[in-house]
Amino acid sequence: MVNHDFACRAAVFLCGLLSKPPSAMRAHHLSQRAARLRLYRSFGQPIHSAQTQESLAMKISGVDIRPGNIIEYENGIWKVAKIQHTQPGKGGAYMQVEMKNLQDGRKTNVRFRSADTVEKVRLDTQEYQFLYEDGDMLVFMDTNTYEQINLPSDLLGDARPFLQDGMQVMLELWEEKPISVQLPAQIEAEIVEADAVVKGQTASSSYKPAVLDNGVRIMVPPHIESGTRIVVDVYEQTYVGKAS
Repeated sequence: MVNHDFACRAAVFLCGLLSKPPSAMRAHHLSQRAARLRLYRSFGQPIHSAQTQESLAMKISGVDIRPGNIIEYENGIWKVAKIQHTQPGKGGAYMQVEMKNLQDGRKTNVRFRSADTVEKVRLDTQEYQFLYEDGDMLVFMDTNTYEQINLPSDLLGDARPFLQDGMQVMLELWEEKPISVQLPAQIEAEIVEADAVVKGQTASSSYKPAVLDNGVRIMVPPHIESGTRIVVDVYEQTYVGKAS
């Protein structure tokens, strides 16, 4: 038997809905969609709906481009591999950006100035686990379906050494096709080699070269010694702090 109170409330809701003009109903729909977009931007989670990729793009200045960013450039989707910020003696500063087209594999090197703007794109993502490397290919597995997928290792760019066996990563999808791999923004690593501290050197004065257990060279504070575990920014390849 249907609950009488529930049935009454449902009838009132339907009457109110039917009494709304089409313009009001459309406004209600648009406000709900806007709310979903606000939630996406607040929590960084993909929206599983029929909205287009363009709705998840945002404009950024050319000098704000960072490694790992996905940008729209010359009608293509590109992943940024390396950047170099340059301040010439004459003229304004610019960012030299090395990136790879995620649709056809082309690579390019482009100079962006602060006045230039690009669309930074957020792709749909799906969590996978890295299993192993097979030649030039990386093998990942969906831990829910156990489906495996192979992707070229150069998709990771300079972040490749930070990929570890069993690591949970996010595959980035364009039109439901995996085209990129996003690693955790920060990981722990061990210092295996570090220069000796120069007398009088302080943490605030300068950093010194060090080598991580994956072979990557970074700059660390003077007090960091070999054997110390630290937190590293994967895409900037910079020291964040000591591991807890």
